[in-house]
Amino acid sequence: MSLALAGLIIFQLYWIDTVIRANEERFRKDVIGALQNVSQKLERQEIQRRMQAQNLLPPLIQQNGSIEFEVTDSAGIVRDVRFSLTYTEQGYELVPGPESGPNPESIMNDPAIQEELTKVNNASNNMIGVLQDMMFSNAPMQTRMSPDQLDSLITHELGEKGIGIDYDFGVIAPYQNLFLYLEDPSKNQILAKSELRASLFPNDLNGEYKLLVVDFPEKSEFLLGKIWLTMASSGILIAAIMLCFGYAVRTIVKQKKLSEMKTDFINNMTHELKTPIATVGLAVEALQDKSIRSEDMLQDRYLGMIGEENKRLGQHVEKVLQMAAIEKKDVQMKLEFMNLHELVKAATRKMALQIENREGSLKTVLNAKDQMVKGDGVHLMNVVVNLLDNANKYSPEKPNIVVRTEKTGKNIVLSVQDHGLGMSKEAVRNIFQKFYRVPTGNVHNVKGFGLGLAYVKNVVEDHHGSIDVQSEPGKGSKFFITLPLHYGDA
Repeated sequence: MSLALAGLIIFQLYWIDTVIRANEERFRKDVIGALQNVSQKLERQEIQRRMQAQNLLPPLIQQNGSIEFEVTDSAGIVRDVRFSLTYTEQGYELVPGPESGPNPESIMNDPAIQEELTKVNNASNNMIGVLQDMMFSNAPMQTRMSPDQLDSLITHELGEKGIGIDYDFGVIAPYQNLFLYLEDPSKNQILAKSELRASLFPNDLNGEYKLLVVDFPEKSEFLLGKIWLTMASSGILIAAIMLCFGYAVRTIVKQKKLSEMKTDFINNMTHELKTPIATVGLAVEALQDKSIRSEDMLQDRYLGMIGEENKRLGQHVEKVLQMAAIEKKDVQMKLEFMNLHELVKAATRKMALQIENREGSLKTVLNAKDQMVKGDGVHLMNVVVNLLDNANKYSPEKPNIVVRTEKTGKNIVLSVQDHGLGMSKEAVRNIFQKFYRVPTGNVHNVKGFGLGLAYVKNVVEDHHGSIDVQSEPGKGSKFFITLPLHYGDA
């Protein structure tokens, strides 16, 4: 599962990286394409500007390698004439083509047509001169374009590609490593390294090689904005898969621990039930002996033993049934107002003999000024007795137990502290789980089913209270029960 999850995450990351690279490449191609369009339009605009300056807009139409136009002869007749442009020693001349009619010489000899042809010939020569100037231009960059014109073309072309973010641009002479135009001098290093560039006036046959370069300060945000939905969906899917994987592993581990605790519970319960059953069996066998039946003292002793073991069996069964009933919320709490101090005193009296038999001490420090709570006396008594019993059992030497009460706001806090074995952090996390028992190393004299503290937690929560524990290995444990105070019928 871990390998599959790792492979899936790596695949997702690879796919995201591929999408990012594809977007960056498409962005680069779009920008370079836009810059190339800017360069072409800049050349066309320069040609139009120079032709307008020379008043060179003759009514010429290019068809099949020839030039066609209309002329009026001396007789006032409009003729369609086709000529080809040829180069001679005198310059470029218009030579009538075969499509001009059966007698091209007669057309050329017509004075009116000759005058028109002279005008067209002069205009063509001027146009060729303009084109030569364009192709072999050495004019300064400032005379061929303006920054505003260049900025406007860049904005338009980028907009056509769907790129509407801020940019910096400049014109650089790469052979001289010199900027011919730079709007913001602080951007020179960034623009010099930019890969987003295109040639300006690429059809010049001589002159200095020039590059138009741009840079986008908000490029990352722009590209991220285009793929944020893809990345977010992938991130959500990865997070969902990881959460499901974590939940599955946690469930497996939890079920494994629960299975181990249930196995321990069954073993403990079998042992706890087997002992009194064996004792009862032995007592019954003894009572079946005629010699013992004749002795009243022995008979009473064995009958008493059977009664005690039967009571012990009943208590074990009652614990299990009681826990199941509490978990199912089948237990009806008989709530009544009671003095918690009186309940604590009664519980300590029950446990005092066991603690004294181990030469231990049980001290009560009842500091709470208000002691009235609303609860079920039987179950709350069981809660206190359970805590005192655990404090006694998990004190390997003479138990030293302190029971305290304090008022905190509208609550009363009951604490039971011992100086016994203590618990690890893992034990503290699991101590209130059903069937969980704190490991005691090589000491095996701590009996129980692991239901006591789970029962205590359920009862306290049913009384709208809470329970917590502080413990360190070798220093003992301290349990805190917080219950809401009640005053009469309030």
